Amino acid sequence: MKAGSRSSTCLVLCVCAATWFVGGAAALGDTVTKVGDTITLVSANGSLFDPYTEGLLSFGSQTFSSGTLRFDTDNVRYSTDDGSSWTYLTDGSQNIKQYGRSANEYVELGFFVFDELDIGSVTVTVTGARGLALVSRGGLTLNTTIDVTGQTITGNTGGDGGPGGHQNALGLPAYNDTGGDGGNQGTDGVGPGRGDGFFGLAGAGSYGGTGAGSQAGVGEYGTRQLTTLYGGSGGGGGKTGSGGAAGSGAGGSIELLSMATLTLESSARLYANGGCACAAGTTYNGGGGSGGGIILAAASEFFLNSDARIQAKGGNSARGRGAGGGRVAFYCDTLTYSGTYNSGVTLGDGSVADVPSVVSISGGVAGEGDGNGEIGTWYQAECPVEPPPPAGTMIVID
Repeated sequence: MKAGSRSSTCLVLCVCAATWFVGGAAALGDTVTKVGDTITLVSANGSLFDPYTEGLLSFGSQTFSSGTLRFDTDNVRYSTDDGSSWTYLTDGSQNIKQYGRSANEYVELGFFVFDELDIGSVTVTVTGARGLALVSRGGLTLNTTIDVTGQTITGNTGGDGGPGGHQNALGLPAYNDTGGDGGNQGTDGVGPGRGDGFFGLAGAGSYGGTGAGSQAGVGEYGTRQLTTLYGGSGGGGGKTGSGGAAGSGAGGSIELLSMATLTLESSARLYANGGCACAAGTTYNGGGGSGGGIILAAASEFFLNSDARIQAKGGNSARGRGAGGGRVAFYCDTLTYSGTYNSGVTLGDGSVADVPSVVSISGGVAGEGDGNGEIGTWYQAECPVEPPPPAGTMIVID
């Protein structure tokens, strides 16, 4: 804020600690509540979660360079071994679970806050119903794979949605079903854009693009800005009995946000794809699960290596219908990317954009069935979340 000439008085504030500030996202309506062992942040910026909001806990500065790294999004803990020991947030007296909710409170993610975060050549596993939010108060670097793809199926039981793609168990006030599980034979999938279960070829899941076939849900949902970071929706199950098969699970949700610089290096892979309905030898396959949602955000610069890969593709179906692609959004002041673009791409919502070639949001393909899914959406804008000013900064309020 700067002084003007309209008033003869002004207020000068000195920021003496980085945890208290004026003008950032927290001052504009972020809320933090603590109930028992649970801290919940409700964001004022859609699904962009500000780690500087007062009352949040951090895992500190961490570098993971080898071995295994497991994230549990429901208990908000991580493990660097086989899962026999876990690192939790703590308030000094108990372990704490910390969640980030979208502004409309329809979606909740496991909210992992770090001071600095560097994930190198480790094998990452993500479990839990909630999506994964990795948020750093400083830099955030990724050089490995994070995968929340929906479950591929080969039989008559529907596939699970990826983390963030089956939140119906959380009881949040969204749609009647906000999950992404595939339907069993003859049963609808789960989620806002769920495919229709049918006594023949089932409908596939939708999200950023519409899945092929009949829809039991609303079809496409959410926005290309990913104001609400939904996961995808499951495919419907095909014909019951002999010759039929179930629908596959949808892609989940991932958010990476740095309050400084976000770097995706050459081996970085982010997958929120729909699973394949791949039962062999059936006549009436289920539908594929839709792609999920991915937000990548940096308060300053986003370095995106041209060999990285970011995918929210709709699931295929071997002898059924392909699902709609998911949604990917970039938020940064500066994108540093030397790769190529796919020019003039017409996206699932009808908008046209030049999409970086490292981003894949294609619709699912019907192998021998009836119809492919539509492409999803991609979006880029400046990041609305800003770090607090340094200690000692003078702020003049007009």
